Amino acid sequence: MLDARNVLVFPCGSEIGLEIRRALRYCRHVRLIGASSIRDHGDFVYPDAVEPLPWVTAPDFPSAFDAVLRSRRIEYVFPAHDEVLVRLAERAAEAGFAAEILAPEAGVCRLCRSKRATYAFFADKIPTPRQYRAEELASAVFPLFMKPDAGQGSRGAAKVDGADVAVERLRRSPTDLLMEFLPGHEYTVDCFTDRLGRLAYCAGRTRARVANGISVNSRDFPDMRFRRLAEIINRHLPLRGAWFFQLKEDAAGEAKLLEIAPRIAGTSGFRRALGVNLPLLSLYDRMGLDVEVVENRLAGVEVDRALGAVYRLPFDYRTVYVDLDDTLILGDAVNGEAVRFLYQCLNRGKRLVLLTRHAADPESTLRRFRLDRLFDQVIWLRNGEPKSAAIGDGKEAILLDDSFAERREAAAALGIPVFDPAALECLIDP
Repeated sequence: MLDARNVLVFPCGSEIGLEIRRALRYCRHVRLIGASSIRDHGDFVYPDAVEPLPWVTAPDFPSAFDAVLRSRRIEYVFPAHDEVLVRLAERAAEAGFAAEILAPEAGVCRLCRSKRATYAFFADKIPTPRQYRAEELASAVFPLFMKPDAGQGSRGAAKVDGADVAVERLRRSPTDLLMEFLPGHEYTVDCFTDRLGRLAYCAGRTRARVANGISVNSRDFPDMRFRRLAEIINRHLPLRGAWFFQLKEDAAGEAKLLEIAPRIAGTSGFRRALGVNLPLLSLYDRMGLDVEVVENRLAGVEVDRALGAVYRLPFDYRTVYVDLDDTLILGDAVNGEAVRFLYQCLNRGKRLVLLTRHAADPESTLRRFRLDRLFDQVIWLRNGEPKSAAIGDGKEAILLDDSFAERREAAAALGIPVFDPAALECLIDP
């Protein structure tokens, strides 16, 4: 049987790091450990996170990073930021690390980090955007587009409507690329190359809505062009594991290369809906396992992402008192979020008590909804007595109840934390 491996994600709070966690959190062969250089969202969702490390550009970063790898017995590292990817690959090539960096060779990482170098390398192989020099602006057809040579998340990228604006931007950022404006559809093509260099997976999706450079709405988009371009890229670059490239169509509908990234894509979780877990495939491939990609045959899959929240509440509790009507049962259906929270409590050894004024025998209702073995105790209030009396002294207890009157009474009598079903997201672990 395959042993569980210690896997570090750095930086764990980036969109890439958060996606890697979602992809690997249930894998029995992986013990996930997070690391970052600042305290951010990763500190909330990675239960096992190390103290913040120096910035990757700091002189003391290599020694501090290697110390963490050795002390935590890390075997594999997922770089979760473009600049981190390059720095770790370069350091691994020069002096090595105590763990394997899940990245291609340093030269590939450097090439992909520079859009100018990428376009130059593939100029005679696949369509790339036309680039302009400052002296060509007089004859250029506007609008044009400018972006940093080594950037991410659309930072510093902008449409340019006139020569004077372009000249001023070039004066402030002389390394920026000045290129044709591509008005058409934009795509991300998710790929996986195994240790034998075989392009084992390739599939495109739309980038219908983008926020901070991250695709937040995406649909599956089969297109023969994507496989052909992926094969060319794969043939000329020694890639390994999950990688992706982005395309955008010009006014004539020709898809031109925007970038190649030899890492996990922030929205590659889209592929898990189709049965393809790209971070897990990358990890298994590094372990020397032969992997096979089997994709669900589903048409029209779509993902839409929005800002989510994770809460950290500064108290603990031993007993959870839960109401039945309109809390655990909504209409004629079980409240799935409430059950998720209750099983989280069971996993932590909490005591669960149903506290209800249900009209019928609550045990019968629990059996009907297959919840009859969930609670340590069922308290059926039938004489109008306050719920606080059944809770007792309320020591290390909380109440989950849809009724404001019930919550107000228990809070006033016992001083315990009380929550309505809308607060379940505050109580549930990420």
